[in-house]
Amino acid sequence: MRIRTVVAVAMLVLATTACGATSRTPAPGTATPSATTTPSTSTGSADAAVRSATAKTLAQRSARVVVTYDGQSNGRSQAYTLSGVMRLDGLEADLSGVLPPGTIPGLEASVPVRMVTYHGTIYYHYVFPNGRAIWLKSDAAKKAAGGVAGSDADAQLRALDSAKGMTFVGSQTIGGVGTRHYSGTMESKSAAAQLAEMTKTTNGPTSLTLPLEVWIDSHGRLVREDVTMSYPATTGTFTSHSSMTFSEWGAAVKVTPPHGAVDVASLGTAGA
Repeated sequence: MRIRTVVAVAMLVLATTACGATSRTPAPGTATPSATTTPSTSTGSADAAVRSATAKTLAQRSARVVVTYDGQSNGRSQAYTLSGVMRLDGLEADLSGVLPPGTIPGLEASVPVRMVTYHGTIYYHYVFPNGRAIWLKSDAAKKAAGGVAGSDADAQLRALDSAKGMTFVGSQTIGGVGTRHYSGTMESKSAAAQLAEMTKTTNGPTSLTLPLEVWIDSHGRLVREDVTMSYPATTGTFTSHSSMTFSEWGAAVKVTPPHGAVDVASLGTAGA
């Protein structure tokens, strides 16, 4: 396995978890009309409910989170889940998961991955089938990806301030928590930055309107956020669906930066 391939995968994880968005798998629970409360279905009231969830969620300081991703680009599909804990100001996070076979080009085997954020630097740990492991780091990761789920939670949550056209869908239980489900759109500068990075364009839009689904608990906190992205790729269309699901508000987050991590910027295309 060449280092440049690993670097490509690191950048892939950055890009594909950016902007946090909607999973193809429906959220747990069954949406049914609320029997005990009657939330306003007016667009203005629904917009206000979603926008106010930002401050109420950030006030929790930390949480356990599950990030799911399902995307397709140029005929290649990818899907994976990362889970762990994070500070909601985006300064620290520790997420882990398994990249399915084929996620890394030429490697038809699952690869455990861990993503650690510590005050602006993102570290990636990969363990390959042959037993080889590597830590990579990127100080410019968030800027390059335009916002990364689990490493830029603050920016991602604040994007809810741009929610518009929201409507109340129904009541739904997620992980044992009763929620109100809203559907609409949001404006995302980070998604536009990601598009510019992937398409190597400088004159594209500075913001994109993205389909948005949110689930909010009885305290006004965000339980789940789903976003969808879709735009032209080299062949066909790039689509991504990812989600962030929050639980265990106030969960302890203790992150220690790994020693000996290889800086992605220093690798270039050198082989291992």
